[in-house]
Amino acid sequence: MKPLWRGTATVLLVLAGLGTALAFQRGNGVWPNARTTFFTGLSGVAVSGGGTFAQAFRDAMTTWNDNTAFHFVADPTYRDPCAGYSRAASGKGFPAGEGDGYNGAGFSADVCGNAFGEGVLAITLSGWMTTPVGSRQMQESDIVFNSAVSWDLFDGPRRGSAQDFYRVALHELGHALGLDHELKAEAIMQPRIGTLRHLTADDINGVNTLYGAPPLTCTVATAPRNGQVAGALTQDDCRVFELFGGSDDDSPIDAYRLVLDKTTDLSVDLRSPNLEPVLLLASAQLSLLDIFSAPEGSCTVNATMQLPAGEYLLLVNTYIDPRPCGGPNGDYLLSVMDTQLPLLGDVRASEPQADVSGILFQGGVSKDGGQVWDTHFAATDALLVRGRVRVKPEHVGRPGHLYVVAVLSNGMQFMRDASGRFLPFNGQLSTLVPAYSGALQDVETLDIATGITGLRSGLAGLGVSVFIGYASAGDAEPLYYLRRPFYFSIAAP
Repeated sequence: MKPLWRGTATVLLVLAGLGTALAFQRGNGVWPNARTTFFTGLSGVAVSGGGTFAQAFRDAMTTWNDNTAFHFVADPTYRDPCAGYSRAASGKGFPAGEGDGYNGAGFSADVCGNAFGEGVLAITLSGWMTTPVGSRQMQESDIVFNSAVSWDLFDGPRRGSAQDFYRVALHELGHALGLDHELKAEAIMQPRIGTLRHLTADDINGVNTLYGAPPLTCTVATAPRNGQVAGALTQDDCRVFELFGGSDDDSPIDAYRLVLDKTTDLSVDLRSPNLEPVLLLASAQLSLLDIFSAPEGSCTVNATMQLPAGEYLLLVNTYIDPRPCGGPNGDYLLSVMDTQLPLLGDVRASEPQADVSGILFQGGVSKDGGQVWDTHFAATDALLVRGRVRVKPEHVGRPGHLYVVAVLSNGMQFMRDASGRFLPFNGQLSTLVPAYSGALQDVETLDIATGITGLRSGLAGLGVSVFIGYASAGDAEPLYYLRRPFYFSIAAP
């Protein structure tokens, strides 16, 4: 999508007698993850000896950081704020071009080829994208200071014709993080420069409303880490437009909070029998980070991701117009596992009436030790075949068994024993031997094969379907297993 752009100017005039109501104005959009980097290597030194303009700009960034939920990152190098822009045909208003993808700041005699308006001290050029849910996401902000102005650094009222660079930088950075001009309350975001040299409650409240955890009117449940939750999208749920400003999407949405204390690999599965699900990943501040939808012909979303430590929202949504799977209302199952090992399909039991809720299977094959899971390999690739199961809560701590069966594309079947050997299997459950026996943990991981190659194992040129299952020890306990296996193939040499 093409970015949309807007410029916001600061004018040279002094204001007095302002009210105190908190009435900040929302601007162009918000930054993902409530942070962005500015290149701060501006030139120039204050004539009064108060320091460099580069340091004053960084100090203004720190002021926003210390008082709000937003975080500016300072890069000490210089980047031309006009890179990627050029003079518009009219020579007025917003310059032509779409920037260079970086946030720059500097002095110029014009606004990237266009004339500064009368009395304009600086202008912030902001670009944003409209996300698929209708919200605005900032892409770039550049700040151009008018080099025709006599700049200095000082507190209090103006000193002759000089202008205080720090307070103008503080104001422009407010535009860069998404605030518009404030016309009713005392604020650094007033459109005309005055004697104010600090943030007010209005400024701080504005940023924290944009970037703090929003006061959600929707119910937010806890994401089922290494578990599964059954939910439903109904007419009584929150709507997308209630969460994402600027959206007119009225489809239902459920929110789940996910808190990570370290960088974590996740595998998320969202499936429904009667609607086509969509999974949205957002920051705690409701910045949309990613969207996952079901492939054509499927009613299941499988998503793998690696997320840094922090708080996130998993949002279950569907399409406004019914799709082949149905919708927009219906039941769903949301599963979240703390590994990118692919989540597998439906669970079955050897006793048809047995309850299989809460059981999750994962499995996959990798040639790089588990960094990437794939299905097609060369005959010389050294493979890791891994299975994982989340057992029923009532089975945790009890003695139990894990089982593995491999079916080759030539029709041969094998079962893995506890020593790692693969023995011929005749298809009868009564002859199946366990691949592991012991007290069951809530999540059991089994490396089914490690370092095998198609050449050494005799699997070159074949496909392999792998079934995994488990049972709690006891004569009356059923075997829980995958309805469908996970599959991989090895090319002929």
